[in-house]
Amino acid sequence: MLPYGCYPYFPHPMSTLAMNTAAKRSARHHIADRHGVSKKCAGMGLISFSDEHLRDFIASGITAIGYAALSTDGSVDTAIENAGYLEKIAPADLSAFDFFVTDMRGSVDVMQAMRAGLVPILPRENIFSELLSEFDPMKFEGNAFLFSDLDPFRIFEKIVAYKENVKFPEDRRILLRNVERTFS
Repeated sequence: MLPYGCYPYFPHPMSTLAMNTAAKRSARHHIADRHGVSKKCAGMGLISFSDEHLRDFIASGITAIGYAALSTDGSVDTAIENAGYLEKIAPADLSAFDFFVTDMRGSVDVMQAMRAGLVPILPRENIFSELLSEFDPMKFEGNAFLFSDLDPFRIFEKIVAYKENVKFPEDRRILLRNVERTFS
């Protein structure tokens, strides 16, 4: 019998999650250093909108709730703190982001982002509609947050819904598991 407090080491099944978290943190610091956003943000969102005004509105909203926002479709207003522009995003850099939001007309590779485990925030009507469903934490179902039209406030409502759901560890785990099961 082992003395009290001494137990053999058994790797925890979530140890790969810890490794992924370390890789995400490293990628996030790398992106933050290159694009001048704070490393202390709660997370990072990738935005891809063809409309410049909508892009600025969404970027300012994301940064207002404590996240960093990086755009792939053109620069965002330079007055927005913790927002920037990615001219090109490498597949390895996708791990730095937590979610992406797009109007499906932007330049982000939607399938590549979903395969990288980013939570999609997309229009309800899109080419992936058969694969996506609205996340419902009470039923443990869904893998996306879907907005009905390009009204900036409806889009921002879904970003806030994402933030509210991921602050609960179990809801976050279920959402990420559902995204991974759908797109891997």
